[in-house]
Amino acid sequence: MRISQSTFFEVLTGIWVNVTSGWFAILLIVPGLFGTSSIEEYFQLLIKNLPFGIVGFVIALVLTKEE
Repeated sequence: MRISQSTFFEVLTGIWVNVTSGWFAILLIVPGLFGTSSIEEYFQLLIKNLPFGIVGFVIALVLTKEE
């Protein structure tokens, strides 16, 4: 069974979109669930997780262009 390149990139793009959604969910949901005690704590979460979300988004865009 052979998988076409476009199908491979389509599936990979779907996976990266879900990973990126997870990173952005961490940014939005975790502070509300666990109740960050201060704005500094929230910014720490933002600084740690925002780059992963942005990188995932860029990877998804690149993979979409490959299709």
